[in-house]
Amino acid sequence: MLLSFEKWHGCRNDFIVIHHSLDPTVVASIQRKTPKWCSRNGTGVGADGVILIHPPHESGDIELRIINSDGSEAATCGNGIRCAAASMALLARKTGAEKERLEGGVSFQLPSGEVHARYLDKKGLFIAVDMGAAVPLKDPALLDSIREALKDPALGLASQLIREVYLYNILNDHLVLLSDDAAKLDIHTLGPMFQKLPPWMGINVHLIEEIQGSNQQEAAKWLPQPVSEAYQAVIWERGAGATAACGSGACAIGAAMMDQGFIEENSWVAVEMPGGPLFVKKEDDHMVLAGPAEFVFAGELEL
Repeated sequence: MLLSFEKWHGCRNDFIVIHHSLDPTVVASIQRKTPKWCSRNGTGVGADGVILIHPPHESGDIELRIINSDGSEAATCGNGIRCAAASMALLARKTGAEKERLEGGVSFQLPSGEVHARYLDKKGLFIAVDMGAAVPLKDPALLDSIREALKDPALGLASQLIREVYLYNILNDHLVLLSDDAAKLDIHTLGPMFQKLPPWMGINVHLIEEIQGSNQQEAAKWLPQPVSEAYQAVIWERGAGATAACGSGACAIGAAMMDQGFIEENSWVAVEMPGGPLFVKKEDDHMVLAGPAEFVFAGELEL
């Protein structure tokens, strides 16, 4: 059985996007194949995950499933949702429904709930997604255990250079490590360390540092307000490892900085990731993620 696919990326966080019925047997088969398809060793397409889009029902609902590169399922993925929305805009162009789609945006039904994406440009390639609430996890004992773990000599200067730690849930759990000199720390060491720390069996880890300036000229093309602050981040994602960008992680970072009073809540903040800048703000207690999506190529995969 051959499946048509599109390859998309959002700030180099890349995905294999498949439009197909979400029959449980098909989904299970795709999950088994995902590690091979996502492999970057020359045997696969190469991607951080697979996005499955169910063709719209008569009710208009569009179901979405997000599979990590290891075959596990993710509750949400901001960049993946934006790539799915861009793929729907491309489909609308092919069917002559582009104007209606770009004006109305697109809603997806995930197992964790509904998310809505809106298009901020005329081509459907700069997209904002309502990611829902970012909830701080205020567990003093857990935060103390994280700070204690950072004292491990194997982590080098981590205990000296990480100023504070924050825990947030935005459907996925996120650990945000704020540093004054992140360049001296290694996410490839920090990220794996926290994957099996109780109570998690995998967590998204973000090492961040405040920076001066950002790609504000690019953002000004689409965003209605200017960008007020900027943070640089490197990421280790549960189920995928080191990635070029993480949309829900950008939201967790923005929420943490806003809750600490470092950023005004009604302002856009730039989160500069290895793959490029993402932009987040808070609207009615929900985090909004904005950024570009880009088509790479299309092909077929054998299931």
